[in-house]
Amino acid sequence: MSGRLRAVGKLALRPAQLIVGGLPRALTAETAAAALRNIRPRAALARTLRKVALELLREVRRLDRRITEATATLSAAVTDSGTPVHEPRGGQRRRHAPSEGPSWSSGAVYRRRMTVLQEFVAALSSGRIQVVDLTAPLSDQTPILGLPEQFGQTWPFRLSEISRYDDRGPAWYWNNFSTGEHTGTHFDAPVHWVTGQRGADVSQVPVSQLIAPAVVIDHAADAADDPDFLLEVEHIKAWEAEHGALPTGGWLLYRTGWDAYGDDPERYANAGRTPGISVECARWLAEESPIQGVGVETVGTDAGAAHSFDPPFPCHSFLLGQEKYGLTQLRNLAQLPATGAVVIAGPLPIVSGSGSPCRVLALVDR
Repeated sequence: MSGRLRAVGKLALRPAQLIVGGLPRALTAETAAAALRNIRPRAALARTLRKVALELLREVRRLDRRITEATATLSAAVTDSGTPVHEPRGGQRRRHAPSEGPSWSSGAVYRRRMTVLQEFVAALSSGRIQVVDLTAPLSDQTPILGLPEQFGQTWPFRLSEISRYDDRGPAWYWNNFSTGEHTGTHFDAPVHWVTGQRGADVSQVPVSQLIAPAVVIDHAADAADDPDFLLEVEHIKAWEAEHGALPTGGWLLYRTGWDAYGDDPERYANAGRTPGISVECARWLAEESPIQGVGVETVGTDAGAAHSFDPPFPCHSFLLGQEKYGLTQLRNLAQLPATGAVVIAGPLPIVSGSGSPCRVLALVDR
């Protein structure tokens, strides 16, 4: 057998060297084939060498498949602690002491499972987790809540230019802005309402509560038929019978289809006729349900006619009084499943603030 063929044979028959994870592959099917094509055996040995070569090539291909499988295993598996696990040939496992190194000759294998966060990032990159923006664009056209004239009024959103690549600032563009805390898609903190006046301001909301599971209850068809439609406890009970219990510490997102009017302030206000939640349902959500808050598509968490309810504005009164929260002027709830989404709500941590405009995102497992 020629020197080249002996070299091929040695490499192909040493599977211990075919290790992934810092060590190069000794041989692949392609490099073996290239090597075999360069072999020029003597005529008398041609038949025998051809058989040996074909057998070696089959072995190399088998080993190459094993390498591919091992690569997948190594990228997906690890011990719970990430500690290397030694697997001797008998199959019995033992953990290396911290001072021990790997023992390749005895068949040690390092398994590296992705962390939860690495798996999360990979799912985002692959599109298996979709990010849905639930936030309305913030501009001078953003609808705001108008109160009777005897009360103080919120400011609409305004931008005031500081400089734009000019004499006021040749290399930069920036603005001042002014607006109320409860403009556009925004977060209601407990201190926003008199019943929650001893509660948390928006800077004191625990950050762990800004990421939470969410469910969607869809009554867009009912609201299309009746703009004064109110969500009742029996609606939620019927939803639970089909989808399961409301999530503990999560959001109930109430879809009415009202986001379709978000770019038309007059239609959005609809002369005060907008859907909402009944008094008893608001009380039940605040006092009996496990949720941490309610999200809606309308300008506020209460119905347009809620000023005439008893008590007035029951969502604000009951939910904020129970240290729960509100999210308003949401969009794209139609893109979310009834269950399984995760909401990320990011209000500005305004010290002593009663709320804040915020970016609200939903994560959906596709």
